[in-house]
Amino acid sequence: MSQGFGICQTAMVWHMSNLELLTTSEVARSLGITRQAVLARVASGSLVPTMKLPTSTGAYLFSVDDVADAAACA
Repeated sequence: MSQGFGICQTAMVWHMSNLELLTTSEVARSLGITRQAVLARVASGSLVPTMKLPTSTGAYLFSVDDVADAAACA
């Protein structure tokens, strides 16, 4: 896992089988963009969530490593 990525220190991190997951709001904060911009990236396929919580309004959860990669590409 990416320990050097600063968002790990302030974000609510979900641990599932050693996988660190961030919410949409945490991704937005770490990338310096709005939640709507994160959702637009999901819709365009440029940012892929690791999972979506159940129900039609379930939250997207993102891998810390995927977010670090997205930040590097921006």
